[in-house]
Amino acid sequence: MILKTEYHGRIMTQAKPSNINSSLPTPEKEALLQCEKVVDHVKSLINEQGGSIGFDEYMDAVLYAPGLGYYSAGSRKFGAEGDFVTAPEILSSVFSVSGLSMRTGFN
Repeated sequence: MILKTEYHGRIMTQAKPSNINSSLPTPEKEALLQCEKVVDHVKSLINEQGGSIGFDEYMDAVLYAPGLGYYSAGSRKFGAEGDFVTAPEILSSVFSVSGLSMRTGFN
C-alpha cells in the first residue's frame, strides 16, 4: 500500500505494509494534543522557509523546541513512568541480583 499526501503542491509518498498488526497502546489525549502542536510547529517552520527544511532543522524542532520538543516539553523520559530505562538506572539492581546469586552459590 502506498500512502500519498499533498503538501504545498508536492505529492509525498510513503510505502506502508498492509499487514501491520500494531499492539501499541493508543496515546492519551494529552499526548495526542502535544503531537498536534509539534506538527503545527514543524509545518510553520516549513512555511517560513519557503516549503522545505533540512533534516537537522526538523530534528532540532521535534526534539528541542521550547515547550514542544521531545526533550524540552516537560514529560518524564526515564524510569518506570517514562519512555525508557537507561543502564545507570538499572545497574544497581543488576549488581544486587548478581551479588545475591553469588552469595547463594558460595553458601
